[in-house]
Amino acid sequence: MYEEGQVRKVDDCLEQVLETLGPGDLFLTGANVLDAFGHAALLIGSSGGGGYGVCMPFLYTEGVHTMVLSSVTKLVPGDLTQLLPQISRRRCNFSYGMACSLLPVPGQIVTECQALEAVAQVAARVFSSGGSVDGRASIAIQVDGARDQVERVLALVEQVKSLPQELPAEPGSSAECSFPCFGCGHHIACAYANKQAIFHQISQRHNGKREV
Repeated sequence: MYEEGQVRKVDDCLEQVLETLGPGDLFLTGANVLDAFGHAALLIGSSGGGGYGVCMPFLYTEGVHTMVLSSVTKLVPGDLTQLLPQISRRRCNFSYGMACSLLPVPGQIVTECQALEAVAQVAARVFSSGGSVDGRASIAIQVDGARDQVERVLALVEQVKSLPQELPAEPGSSAECSFPCFGCGHHIACAYANKQAIFHQISQRHNGKREV
């Protein structure tokens, strides 16, 4: 939480802090899934949605301005509102990793295009995405505008490309994405934890060795 120039961790008093938020506050979040109709959702692997399950009622009811920072690489075909009822962690019998549900997220969606249009007077359009090897998560964006504004975007792109090639996350946070992890007890249908309802033998890697 950032307030009056100070940053503090509020994990241990999240609900109490959320009760104080209102229209004058900003909530920033990411999203795992976007659609072309302006909907966003998070993957939820814990009962009740974990920490996000605590946040959502306040975001929907208290007028908190929410910005959803994500990428067009998260786009899925179709309408998320039609997909939501079909995706359920409790209806999943087999999953590579924890089974997930989808939790809709309210707010203003900001992708690469909106970000570029916010820092320069340009129009940005995604016209291609994906590839192989180093281009697997790439997107192609056309930028239209005055020369000085386009050059401003290009300078920003070069600045971003010069950043260290490392995950934008706290050290050690990726541990929860591996088996075993501290959240395994809450996950269901995870084949790595032998919780699947459908029998299917999978291989696992431990210390560089593959076990079957």
